Amino acid sequence: MLFYDSRKICMAGAHLNTATAVTVHIGAGEEDRGQYDQAHYVNYGPTTFMLLAREVLEKVGPMDERYFAYYEDTDLIFRATQLGYKIYYMPSLVILHKESSLTGGQRSPFFVYYINRNRIFFIRKHMEGLRKLKAIMKAGIDFLRLFKHYQNKQRKMLWKAIWDGFLLPLTEVKGQHFS
Repeated sequence: MLFYDSRKICMAGAHLNTATAVTVHIGAGEEDRGQYDQAHYVNYGPTTFMLLAREVLEKVGPMDERYFAYYEDTDLIFRATQLGYKIYYMPSLVILHKESSLTGGQRSPFFVYYINRNRIFFIRKHMEGLRKLKAIMKAGIDFLRLFKHYQNKQRKMLWKAIWDGFLLPLTEVKGQHFS
């Protein structure tokens, strides 16, 4: 996947670090010189461009609407890999991606809110015990770093995201089904 405007690599596959609940985009920002031209399995891929068999969605269930934006694909792919499905990176397929073009970019209040809220929600939903505690502590450290670099509006959204991430219900809400 290449950035639409620069044609630099957006990601050449990805990896979900389950200790931190953060996805690492392989090759992000690099010039494409063929360094990632080998097909291989990865433990994460964004649904920005992904082919899924109908069977996968029937067994895994739909995307969890509580995320709304960001981490909804992480959640779906994590649940799929827990059921034994694998993600295959195919470098021969190329897509041009206008990342965050509808949401204002990585410093927009929208992005700051949902990416951080949903990280906490993902940790709460999928991790247990000491693993959950470590992931929340790592997220807390990351939040402190972000707070230091954010402007006032972004800081307010970060606090709201953290608060809401802990309050978002983990169980089924009346009339809605979540996988």
